[in-house]
Amino acid sequence: MATSRQFVCAHCATEKWAGGLFQTLQSCANGKTEICECGRTKDLQLIFPFGLDAEKYFCKVLAVFLPKGLPETWPNSDGGSVEFYPFLVIGRKINDESHRTIWLPYWHIIKYDSDRPTETKYGQWAPHLNLETFEDLVGQARQAGFLA
Repeated sequence: MATSRQFVCAHCATEKWAGGLFQTLQSCANGKTEICECGRTKDLQLIFPFGLDAEKYFCKVLAVFLPKGLPETWPNSDGGSVEFYPFLVIGRKINDESHRTIWLPYWHIIKYDSDRPTETKYGQWAPHLNLETFEDLVGQARQAGFLA
């Protein structure tokens, strides 16, 4: 998970913590932008602390997508429901215009039929990969007839 996220103005270098990641990505997917005091749009930047002794990955978010329509939903044992929110985040490495990536974070919103409050849970295994690798995999699936 991206442990660090901030809005940064490329013009005046003003930084602001982006807040909750689910809400921030949802806002980006809905076309909302963060405006700087100087009047320009701020960029959302994420820092991925990869394991296995890999260096941290600094990323500028280029676009965020959510599936169209209602979220996929399953009943839970309490009589409530679990809603699934998968995101597709397109980013690029800071200071490298050519290095683009995709990140597939997801959340589950658990709604209970009892007095328990709704819970928002982050999916722990969100893949993050080079855009070319993702395109290659999707292309192979399309060629095999699994995608239109």
